[in-house]
Amino acid sequence: MKICGKKYGISTFVLFIGAVVIAFCFCMMLFHTERKRQLEMQSRGFYNDYAKSFAVFDTVSKEQFQKVLQASVRDGMVFLRNLDGINMTYGVWYQGEVQKPVLESGRFFEEKECMGRERLAVVGKGCLGDVNEKEGELHIKIDGENYTVIGVLAAEADTKMGKMKFVNWEAAVCQYGIAGDYILDGKSEQAVREQMGQLAGQMSENEVYYSEGIKVEDNSLVRMFGLETLDAIYLIMFVNFIICGIFIIVYWLQKQKNYVEVYTLLGIGWGILIWDVLKKFMGAVVPGTLIGMTYLLLKEVAG
Repeated sequence: MKICGKKYGISTFVLFIGAVVIAFCFCMMLFHTERKRQLEMQSRGFYNDYAKSFAVFDTVSKEQFQKVLQASVRDGMVFLRNLDGINMTYGVWYQGEVQKPVLESGRFFEEKECMGRERLAVVGKGCLGDVNEKEGELHIKIDGENYTVIGVLAAEADTKMGKMKFVNWEAAVCQYGIAGDYILDGKSEQAVREQMGQLAGQMSENEVYYSEGIKVEDNSLVRMFGLETLDAIYLIMFVNFIICGIFIIVYWLQKQKNYVEVYTLLGIGWGILIWDVLKKFMGAVVPGTLIGMTYLLLKEVAG
């Protein structure tokens, strides 16, 4: 087979096509996994699915609860949720390094602003109809109180997250009170569980309610390894890609026997032989991989 005047064997062509397909499929899996994670997050808010819920009663003072949060939560975020009952308004407090939502414009709260008295808000695109501009600043009314809008979420307007309003915790507590339903989120499920235990341990039963909850166990092989169904499918596909890649490489190497025999008869050293074989291999794999990745990127951009 000749391409651009240069002769290539069938095995090299198979290696090239294999590199294109495997690179394309592998990158597609990565794109879709990340997109799935973003869609799931937008459907529930931007906290993780392992976040813990708890309730704080009005027997707790703001100062007391603030001290408990500062002592218990490290690299975590706490939400006081459903403040207005309809429009999904959340009060936000965080400490340390935390996951922040993707924004269309503006910025998210700084850590110190969560405890500041200035009324600040980050809103979804679905709330922009209620936003007004005054003296170069954006403002929104939340239950009769005026908030300065400092950021707009990137989530689509028709998603749950696109309809949310996030306000700084101090302003939320001043307007709605300390009591309510809360969510604790953090870097990992283990960290959230430990911090939730510390938080609940510093408060009495008439101040906070926290239930670990009962997880429904599934004896399937997928659940035994802690994987969601789609994650398991991707894992199986990934293993298949590796196996196919190995078979293609082995097939290509077997077809290089004549090449090796010629080098051996000519008395050429093994170092030169290995280097030449490696160059032939990379000459097929690298262009194929780049083409597969480029095609997917162009497809994602066009889509």
